[in-house]
Amino acid sequence: MSALHGYVFHHSDNQKKAWYEIFHVINDAGHCENGLYALKANYQMAGLTLDSLKKFRSIESPLTGHGETHCFPQGVFLSNGPLGSAFPQSQGLAMADAHTGISRVTFCVLSDGASMEGEAKEAFAAIPGFAKAGKLAPYVLLITDNNTKLTDELIKIAFQ
Repeated sequence: MSALHGYVFHHSDNQKKAWYEIFHVINDAGHCENGLYALKANYQMAGLTLDSLKKFRSIESPLTGHGETHCFPQGVFLSNGPLGSAFPQSQGLAMADAHTGISRVTFCVLSDGASMEGEAKEAFAAIPGFAKAGKLAPYVLLITDNNTKLTDELIKIAFQ
C-alpha cells in the first residue's frame, strides 16, 4: 500500500493534477485500512494529520478501522465491506471511464479472503473479456496474500 500510494501521489505531483483525476484507488482489503490512515496522514490527505490518528476508533473519530464512505467520505471512495464487494465496483468504475473516454487508471487492492467471495470470482471471470473488447479503462488488480485462506490456493481459485 505504501508503494502504491507513493506512486500515485508522486505521479500526480509530476503531472500537476489531483491524484483522483488520474487514478481510482480502491481498497477491498479492509483490514489494512488502519495502515492507510497513517499513509494518508503522512501525505496530509483527506484532512488527516498524525494527531487525528490518536482518536482512531473513538466516538469522536471518522476512522473506524474499515474504510466507510458514510463516516470518512473525503478519504474513502468505496466502502470496503462486505468482503469482496469493492472489487466488482472498481471494475464498474473502470468500465464507466472507458465508456466516457477517460483514461484514468483504476487500482484495486483485493485480499486473498475477499478473492473467495462469489462476486469477486465473477469479476475475475469478466475482466479479460471486457479488457479485450476495449470496455475497460486501464485497470490494475493487486492481490494481497497472507496465506490464511480457509480453502485451496488463491491462484487456482481466481483463475479457474
